[in-house]
Amino acid sequence: MKTAAAAPLADVTCCQHVEKFHPATCAEAVGMPQPGEILDDRFLITEVISRSGMAMIFRAQDTHNRNADVAIKVPYLQLGKSKGVTTVLLTEGLVAAG
Repeated sequence: MKTAAAAPLADVTCCQHVEKFHPATCAEAVGMPQPGEILDDRFLITEVISRSGMAMIFRAQDTHNRNADVAIKVPYLQLGKSKGVTTVLLTEGLVAAG
């Protein structure tokens, strides 16, 4: 019997209740971080998890917190500083923070 693959961030506390996930994809968008890069002198990008219409989602290790696994959502540069996009991303952050 074949078992379903676990969600990519099933072991990350804030992502345990997410019902759907997308298969990993490559970071092909211009200006997106790549696996092996460090963001903000803190987060080591380990893989691309998914992409949406507004952003790409990455798995990373928080080097300031014992290399804990985290998810990072990076908006596409071409969206600019759209107030609508900013509002959506801030709302998502507030919801994720609980």
